[in-house]
Amino acid sequence: LCLGAQETANHLCKDCPFTTEVRRLVCHWTGVAAAPSAPFGSLDEWWDASLPRADKVSRRRTSGNLIYVWWNVWKERNRRIFTFARLTYVEVAHLAFEEINQCSLAFSTSAVGFALEPD
Repeated sequence: LCLGAQETANHLCKDCPFTTEVRRLVCHWTGVAAAPSAPFGSLDEWWDASLPRADKVSRRRTSGNLIYVWWNVWKERNRRIFTFARLTYVEVAHLAFEEINQCSLAFSTSAVGFALEPD
């Protein structure tokens, strides 16, 4: 994606500038605190530092957002390899943000009772 380093899981998830920009935008749009920018040796250390020390709901929300970011970055990597198509980091961030919103709506108790289709 960034053509700067070998695409290991460690690089793609925490060190890749493309992923960092996608994650930064998604964090901004969702209002979740951005992941730490300090260097960490392992992905486990980075993950632990990324999660808020607050309540369980906040940790789950942040974890879910990170997973959606990584999933969409992985799909972008595969898109480039297998279909020779490219999206910008803003487009990939938007796709991740849409999936986060869809998941939020699907599991929201406030959405219960709304008609899925007009009468």
